[in-house]
Amino acid sequence: HVQEIDPAAERVILRCLERDPADRPGTAIAVAAALPGGDPLADALAAGETPDPQLVAEAGASGGLRPGVAVACVAISVVLMAFLIASAERFTLSSRAALPKSPAVLADRAREIVENIGHEGPVADSLADFGVNSPYYRHLRASDRENRWDAVRNAQPPMILFGYRQDPGPILFDSAGSIGAWVNRSPPVNPGALRLRLDPEGRLYEFEAVPPERA
Repeated sequence: HVQEIDPAAERVILRCLERDPADRPGTAIAVAAALPGGDPLADALAAGETPDPQLVAEAGASGGLRPGVAVACVAISVVLMAFLIASAERFTLSSRAALPKSPAVLADRAREIVENIGHEGPVADSLADFGVNSPYYRHLRASDRENRWDAVRNAQPPMILFGYRQDPGPILFDSAGSIGAWVNRSPPVNPGALRLRLDPEGRLYEFEAVPPERA
């Protein structure tokens, strides 16, 4: 923990520096949303711009930001730029990969699979979105083949997966990251909860479920 930096802001910085790209915040807006503070500094961060030093100073002087948060803003502005550069490769994956079906179609397919499997229990909340197949991503990134990213165009193994999660209670989503990354990396933990992942064609790739409690 860095004493001069607000703990909440420090957590955002650490998320941006995760080794696995899938564990980093999905967008600059997600970083800004998780940052404690307020406008206009958050607007600058959300737009992907480096805040002007005077803006940071004025925000601290006006009482809009605590000193620790102001220091964190300067640090985050630097980390954010590095994050955007490092994330560019990941963001191009979706453009390389074939995504023939929309999220709505894949979500319907996920619910159909759950019904066919016969998983029981009430559904109070659900989340679904695309995410990176992290093990395959790490495999390709470690490869020294010049054309290694051409494999992303192949349907199998899929580079992009569609994660669907449902829970009998509220799903507490970590807002510091993207929904897709969170759904695809976080297994179900509550009785009756489940998570499944589909390839872009809607074929079942992975299924995890926690049995519901019996009365």
